[in-house]
Amino acid sequence: MTRGGRSWRTVCAVLVLGALAAPLVASPARGARSPAADRKAPRILGPESQRIAVDYKGCGTLRALVVRRGKAREPIVVRVQSARGRARITPRVVRVRPGRAFRIPVGLNATSQALLRRDGVLQRKLHVVADPRRGPSASRILRVRFDVRRIAPRPGAALCCGVPPSARLRYRNIVPGVSEQGTAMFADPCFRAFGIRTARLVAPWNAIDTEAAWLDAWLGAAAGAGVEPLVAFNRARGSQCPHDPCELPDVAAYEAAVGRFLARYPWVHVITPWNEPNHHGEPTFRDAAAAAAYYGAVRRACPACTIVAGDVLDTGNMLRWLGAYQAALPEAPAVWGLHNYHDTTHQLADGLESFLHAVAGDVWLTETGGIVELRNGSGRVTHPYDEQRAANGVQHAFALARAHAARVRRVYIYNWQDDGPNGYFTSGLLDASGRARPAFFVFGDELAQLAAQRAPR
Repeated sequence: MTRGGRSWRTVCAVLVLGALAAPLVASPARGARSPAADRKAPRILGPESQRIAVDYKGCGTLRALVVRRGKAREPIVVRVQSARGRARITPRVVRVRPGRAFRIPVGLNATSQALLRRDGVLQRKLHVVADPRRGPSASRILRVRFDVRRIAPRPGAALCCGVPPSARLRYRNIVPGVSEQGTAMFADPCFRAFGIRTARLVAPWNAIDTEAAWLDAWLGAAAGAGVEPLVAFNRARGSQCPHDPCELPDVAAYEAAVGRFLARYPWVHVITPWNEPNHHGEPTFRDAAAAAAYYGAVRRACPACTIVAGDVLDTGNMLRWLGAYQAALPEAPAVWGLHNYHDTTHQLADGLESFLHAVAGDVWLTETGGIVELRNGSGRVTHPYDEQRAANGVQHAFALARAHAARVRRVYIYNWQDDGPNGYFTSGLLDASGRARPAFFVFGDELAQLAAQRAPR
């Protein structure tokens, strides 16, 4: 990720010079003349095989190499390129001082990165050439194993994406949040360092009666971290929509449950009446008027609450469903919610822009980001595992928000950490083991940009 204002290209291109920590064993220089034939011929010293850990942008470092050339001290040009194979690195050219250990930044190209993400490891040969201004050159073939750099936030870590935990980021204009079902996020030092002040929870509409202990844990952890909760109600646990059982709750029963919820958690004042009501897996899929009735029930139960209307998914039925929903609403909402996964997955803007045209008021992207893997109801993979696609989705979500910042006021990324393997929807910034995915570092970059923005005048 970007640190200190320098682009990743600059970081990848930095040449680090240092002293040798231990003697290195020389290997014969391929293509170079023997010292007896020419004492000025360079030699490339160092290990014949290396292991390079690369970050999510494909940047790593080739280390512990030395060029020797008799007593000559003038700089020598060193080139590194792929020896062969379809998985290649971006060629690098650096100038080094003879006799000093040096490191060469290397960057994998798109093909290499795709193979590395797929297999977890990439073994290739690199061609290193030392080319002085005058005289013969030398070359070496190195065997290199590329691995994905494993970086995960740990308790007590000094830095999280360059943000000291004691100096939380502060945001203007667009408010970032996370939609997350687990509680570990609130104690994570990186979450705290990011200074995120709002988080979203999706709960069954009757959870106050069936899962009060879980609500106590999540909402208590949020309150302890100083995080404002946005609670989105959903179908009852055990509902099998679009298959049976798939029942719409009675409006009076729904309103009574919301009332009991608010009595137990009076500090909750931001509510979404129904999560993704236009999704075919929800009982409101064919009954937009019912979703509008639940909006009215929340307003009666909490006249002072901020109610997030809609909360729809940007699927093909979105505009048609919204038309019926708006016609049945008891008031004109001030805030609308959208889940624009189609936009972020395919790098589009159609979903958000058509939604902004269809509604009036502020828009919150209450669930957005990138998809690592997606399976349908039968378990078939529709979006294969791809961490880079997810990182691109997070980046695009914030780009869309900035492009429409006059109305898009909040962005909730889904989600912080996977809760386990084999889920039908995988999107965590961290995997189940706590390893940070590329999307985590993109998220940190985007938060830094938001914190640096000035408030509009």
